Amino acid sequence: MDSEHDVLAPFGEHLRRAQKMELVSNLAAGVSHHFNNLLMGILTASRLAARSLGEGHPALPYLAEIAAASDRGADLTRRLAALGRVDEVHPRALRVGEVLESARDALQVMLGENVRLELAVEAPRAVVLADPDELQQVLVNLSLNAAEAMSDGGVLQLGARCVQDPPGARPPQFPRKLGEHVEISVRDSGRGMDAQTRARVFEPFFTTKNGGTGLGLYIVHGIVQRLRGRVEVDSELGRGTTMRVLLPVHAPVEPAAPSNPRKTRILVVEDERLIRVTLRHTLTLHDFDVLIAADATEARAHFARSGDIDLMLTDMILPGPSGSELAREVLAEHPDLRVLFMSAYSRELLLQQGRITPSQPTLQKPFTDETLVGALHDLLGHRAP
Repeated sequence: MDSEHDVLAPFGEHLRRAQKMELVSNLAAGVSHHFNNLLMGILTASRLAARSLGEGHPALPYLAEIAAASDRGADLTRRLAALGRVDEVHPRALRVGEVLESARDALQVMLGENVRLELAVEAPRAVVLADPDELQQVLVNLSLNAAEAMSDGGVLQLGARCVQDPPGARPPQFPRKLGEHVEISVRDSGRGMDAQTRARVFEPFFTTKNGGTGLGLYIVHGIVQRLRGRVEVDSELGRGTTMRVLLPVHAPVEPAAPSNPRKTRILVVEDERLIRVTLRHTLTLHDFDVLIAADATEARAHFARSGDIDLMLTDMILPGPSGSELAREVLAEHPDLRVLFMSAYSRELLLQQGRITPSQPTLQKPFTDETLVGALHDLLGHRAP
C-alpha cells in the first residue's frame, strides 16, 4: 500500500508548479505594464512625426521602422503578459493584407528552402475582427499542414480577397449579408486528398502523418468558428489542396454628422508625460477639444473650471487616487460624463483584480489612433467631435 507521502507527492508537485506559474505571471504582467507605457509613447510620437512631414521626406522610412518595431515590441509584451493565463483573446480590427505581409518571413523560415511562398492579396485593405495571435496561428497551422503535403518541395500561395456566397449557401452561424466576407486561402501544389480524407480532415486526432497529433486543423476549425466564419476544403489526389477561411468583413458604423456646434471636450488623465502630450496632439488632429491632467488633483481642477467635459480618458494607475477612484468621484457630480479607461495591463487582469467592472470600457496600451477614435465614437453614441 502506498504511503501517505507517496500519495500526496503528485499534488505537492502540482502546487509548486502552480505557484511558480503565478509568480512568473505576476512578474510578466508588471514588466509588460512598464514596457507598454513606453511603447505607447514611442508609437504615437513616431506616427505624429510622420504626419507632420511632407510626402517623400527622407525621414519617413525611419519613422515607419520605429512604429513597426514598437508594434513588434507590443506583441512581445502581450505574449509575455499571457504567461500563466489561458484562453485570453483580444479581438481587434485587422487588415488581412497586413497580417499576411507581416507573417511572410516567419512562415518562409518554417516552411524551409524547398517550399516557395507566394502572396496573392487582392483585397489588401479588407478588415476582419480577430485576435492577431489567433489569426497567425491559423496561418501557421494551415501552412505547415500544406508543407507536409509537399515533401519534395513546391509552391505555397497565401491569398486574400473579398468574396460573395451564392444564394442559399450561407450557414446559420454566418449572419452577415452576402458579399461581406473575406477569404483567406492557403493553396499548395502537394499530393492532395481523396474524398474520405477530406470528410475527416477537421476531426480531432485524425492524421495521415507519421507522428502527427491530428490537432492542427481541428484547432484552426475551432478558432474560425469563434470568429463566426467557416473553413472550406478543395482538394483532389494529385492536384494539391486549397484551404479557404471565410470570415465576416468588419465594417464599423460610421459616426453620425455633428449634432452640436461645439467640439467634443475630452479630459486626458495620464501621469506619463510623453503619452499625455502625444494623446493631446492625436485627439486635437481628430478635431476634439482636449484638456490634460497628470493626476486626480489636476483633473478635479479642470472639472471645477469647466462643467462641459463630455468624456474623461484616464489611465488606471495614477499617483494618488487611481483612475477608477477618480471616475467614481467625478461621476457622482457629473452623471452624464462618459469615462474610458486605458491601461498597460490587460482587461482580463483588471477584471480579476476588481479594478473595473465588465460594463466599463477599457483600452489596452499601446493602441492605435483608429482604435482610440473608434472607442471614443462608440462611447459618445457615434457622435462626431
